[in-house]
Amino acid sequence: MRLLCATIILATSGCKFLATKQSEVESVSRSGSVSTRDFFDGSRSGWTGRLIMPKPNERKPDGGVWFEVYDAPGGKTFSKPIWLSWNPSNPQMKDYYDRTVIDVTISAADFEHSRTSTDMVPERLHGLKRVSFLESLAGARTKEHAEIIRGKLTADSMEVFLPKAHLAGDTLLTDSEPVQIVGKSVMLLKFVKKSGNLTYEAKKWVGGSFSSESIHVKYQKPAKDPNVDPGQPTIEGIEKNDANADGWYAYGDFIDGKFEVRALEPRAAMMLGRARFVPDGNRYIDSENFDNTRKQKGRISVVALRKSGETQPPRGTRGLFVHVFGGIDGLNGDKPITIPLTNVKYYTGHFSFGVAEVQTDPFTGQPRLDLEYRQVYANNVQAITSGANKWHSFSGSLQRGWMYSRPISDAVIWHPALSRKYKINGGIFDPLEGILQELSIMGGRFRSGDGAGSAKVTEYTSCAQDSNQAVFISLSKFLDWTKESEEVKALIAQRESRAEGQLLSELKDIAEEYKRRVISFAGLRTEWLKARDAELAVHRMPANQFGVYLAAIASRKFLTPDWANKEVLKIFYDQGALLWFVRTNQVGGLKPNIFPTAVGFD
Repeated sequence: MRLLCATIILATSGCKFLATKQSEVESVSRSGSVSTRDFFDGSRSGWTGRLIMPKPNERKPDGGVWFEVYDAPGGKTFSKPIWLSWNPSNPQMKDYYDRTVIDVTISAADFEHSRTSTDMVPERLHGLKRVSFLESLAGARTKEHAEIIRGKLTADSMEVFLPKAHLAGDTLLTDSEPVQIVGKSVMLLKFVKKSGNLTYEAKKWVGGSFSSESIHVKYQKPAKDPNVDPGQPTIEGIEKNDANADGWYAYGDFIDGKFEVRALEPRAAMMLGRARFVPDGNRYIDSENFDNTRKQKGRISVVALRKSGETQPPRGTRGLFVHVFGGIDGLNGDKPITIPLTNVKYYTGHFSFGVAEVQTDPFTGQPRLDLEYRQVYANNVQAITSGANKWHSFSGSLQRGWMYSRPISDAVIWHPALSRKYKINGGIFDPLEGILQELSIMGGRFRSGDGAGSAKVTEYTSCAQDSNQAVFISLSKFLDWTKESEEVKALIAQRESRAEGQLLSELKDIAEEYKRRVISFAGLRTEWLKARDAELAVHRMPANQFGVYLAAIASRKFLTPDWANKEVLKIFYDQGALLWFVRTNQVGGLKPNIFPTAVGFD
C-alpha cells in the first residue's frame, strides 16, 4: 500500500505570526494563515524545519543531523541548513542519547521482507556505528517512502517542531525530542462543493468567521483508488461530512503564492465545551466507547467521564492521553483474527500514549485541545515513524493518516497529581515529563530496532506492551524515589495539611495501583526491570520460546491494544481523574465500501 501525498492547492496571501490578544488574533486571521511554529508555540521559543540525514562522511560524534529551518524565534532566517544536535548540558537529553545510541545492522532477511512487503526499514542507517536518536529520525524513510515536500519528492521528509532549542554558535541545540509535523503553515477551511475535476470550492476563516466568498481548491489524485486500497486517505465528498460545519485545520506549504495542504485536523474534535457527560465511566470504558461503531461512520464525539468535580480543564493544563484505533471492515479491509468454529472476529488495532494541552486557537481565540502522540510503532508500509507526532501528522496526514479509514479514540487523563510540577530538593519534579521521557526513549529504540533496524510485533514486543513498559519504568523509578528521599517521605506524610503533599501522595497511589494491576509476576519481565535500573543503553535480549510465553503471561493485560486501553483508563478513572474522550469514526472523504470497526471483538 504505497501512498502518494494528496494535496489541495489554493490561492491566498502570505503567512503572519500568531498573536495572543483577541484583537491581534482577529488581525492574524484576516490573512487566512499562521505559521506552524506559531500555531503550536505558546512560549515563542520553538523552531520548525526539516531534518536531513548527513552523508556518511558528514557524520559527527555528537550524533547531529542537518536542519533546514522553516521558522525561528525573532524571525531569524538561514540561507542553508544548519547543524542540529542535542544539548549535552541537559541531563534529560544525555539520558535520551545514551539509552538510544546504537550500531545498526539490518539482516538480509529483513531487507528481503521489506522489498516484498514494502514495510519500511531504515536502510540508510544500515552499517552505521553509534546511530543517535536524531539520525534514526532523519534517516527513517527511504526512496520507496519518499514524500512530496513543497512540490519535490524527497526521502528527507521528516518535518519537525522543536519546542525548546537555542543556537550555540553555528549549532542548534535541542532540549526536547523533535515533534513530527506536516508543513510550514496552517489555515482554517470549510469545504463547499466540488467544482470540477479534482477541484473544490472552500471558505477560509477570516475576521472571526468563515469568509462569504469561496476560493477554489484543488487536490492531487491519490496514487491508488481509495476503494481498492482502503487505507488511502481521500477528501472526496468531504463537504458532506458533519465535521465540515466547524471547519478543518489545514497544514501545508505556500508554493508560488499558492497553498498546498498536506494534512487535515477536524476542528470539532479539538474544541472544548461540547463534551457529553457520561455518569457511568466504567461501563463507557468497557463497552460504550466503541459501541455501534459502524453506525457512527463519519461522525465525531467528545465525552467526559468523572466521578465528581469539574468536567473541563482550564487553558494551559497538560495531561497524559491514551490512544487506540480500530479496524477497517468492508471491501479489501483488514484481515481480522477469526475465532475457530465461530464467526466472531477480533480486530487488533493499535495503542499508544501521548501528551495533551489546552491551548488557544490562533484563529478563533477559543480554547483548543492539542494532542501530541508518543508513538511506539513497528515497521509498516505507511512509513509511520515512532516518536513524538502531532495529531495531524499521525492521524490527519494526507500521506499516511488513519483518520480517513479507522475509528480512533484519544482519551485524555486530567489528574492534578500527574500534571503538577513539584518543587523538591531545590529542583523541579515533573512526573508527566518523566513518563514522556521514557516513551521518547522507547520510540527511539523502535526506530533503530534496538540495532536490528527492524521492529516487529510479537507476543513479546508490541505497541501496547512496550508503551506500557516505558510507563512502568517511569512510575517504578518514582516509587523507588519515594522510599529513598527523606523530603519526599516528609511531604507525603503531610498529605492532610499541605496541598503538595496531598497530590504527591495521590501520585504515589496511582503508581502503586498501576504496578499492582497491570503487571502479574513482574519479575518475569526481566528486560523491563533491567531497563528500569540501567544507567546506559538497554536492548532486548533474545529469549527462548518458553521464556517468551512466560513474559507474555506476566504482562498479559497488554497483549492487545483493546485490553491495554481499558486497563490503563480504569486505573486513572478509579483514582479520580477526569477522562476526556475524542472519538473520530472514519472522518474525512466518503468511502462507501468500507466501515469503521471497533478494536477488539466484533
